[in-house]
Amino acid sequence: MTSDLFSVRDNLERIITFIGIIARNLSTSGFNLQDKLTKVAEMSETLGIRIHYGIREKLFDLVLQLQNVARVRARILYKAGYHTASQVKKEDAYRLNRKTGLGINLCKRILKSSK
Repeated sequence: MTSDLFSVRDNLERIITFIGIIARNLSTSGFNLQDKLTKVAEMSETLGIRIHYGIREKLFDLVLQLQNVARVRARILYKAGYHTASQVKKEDAYRLNRKTGLGINLCKRILKSSK
């Protein structure tokens, strides 16, 4: 069951990536569809990230900017009031630990790797 889900996700990522590549190539080929194809390329890139990490767009900044933070930790940070990576970077490890419930060593690693 898990391998089936992984396979579907992996195939979906590939399809989205190919759509983005095709849209980018067509947008530079001189057709009159340049604006629309550029939007399709941007949307496919966004969708690819969403599928890969399993997150909504509002968590992109946390997941893409902070090491040791993926879907679950990003959601914990977001619910604790940290909506951007810069908000997390400004915090000290002990306050981050108290607000989120993440381990103190993990908080230190997140902050150390983000600077």
